[in-house]
Amino acid sequence: MKKTLIILMSVLFSFTVNGQRRFDYYDFGVYVGTMNYNGDVATGVISGYLSDMRPSAGAYLRTTFSSWFSLGMEGSYSFIYSADENHTEAERGFEVRTHMIQLNPFIEMNFSKFGKFRRNQKYSLYVKAGGGVNFYNPDVKDETQFSESFVVRPNAYMGFNYFGGGGLKIRTSYRSYMNVEFLGHFTTFDDLEGWVYQSNRTSNDFYGGLRIGYNYMFY
Repeated sequence: MKKTLIILMSVLFSFTVNGQRRFDYYDFGVYVGTMNYNGDVATGVISGYLSDMRPSAGAYLRTTFSSWFSLGMEGSYSFIYSADENHTEAERGFEVRTHMIQLNPFIEMNFSKFGKFRRNQKYSLYVKAGGGVNFYNPDVKDETQFSESFVVRPNAYMGFNYFGGGGLKIRTSYRSYMNVEFLGHFTTFDDLEGWVYQSNRTSNDFYGGLRIGYNYMFY
């Protein structure tokens, strides 16, 4: 009896693994999008965020399990910009001009079965979460006048972020699809601008944006 049970369990496990592998696939994607930040300069004026909007681009590689879950890695470049004149303290004259490269592992979950062998499933909503490393290089204007409350940090640094968001996948052929997504990133640092405001040390920087991608599935 014990031997029979072991054989049955082995067969069941084999079918389960093979069934999962039938729907596994990889896909490679590229995207372009927008980037905005919220911090010491950008503090909540909607029209200001529209004026501050700058480009972002990147690429990612995913592996998908059983049409529901994906794990992946993305690399991206973004330019972050913001100016006091677009927000609430025009007389101060601060500007944020920061180049940033990110490497972020992530996980995705589809709300509908999507991908390999799912030709009839044209759309799927999904959620996404992850975190990783930032390499950022603030460019601080030489003529900016800082008070004693600010510590200027105009060089290249490394930090960490974690993020969440979601989007929509739209199948364009048997092996390709487009996706539109929004992601919001929370940082572990407060000098993305190129300075630290010592009177506000508890509020780390935030950034995010809308992205449009093209993806090709390999199977």
